[in-house]
Amino acid sequence: MMINLGLPQLHTVTDALRDLEKNPQGVLATAIQEGIHR
Repeated sequence: MMINLGLPQLHTVTDALRDLEKNPQGVLATAIQEGIHR
């Protein structure tokens, strides 16, 4: 899994992983959207 530390909404890797555990599809969808719009 790749985490883009440049995303402003990801404050820390720990927060990112916590969100990923809670809502993996939502986090992946957000990451895909961010990737498309860059």
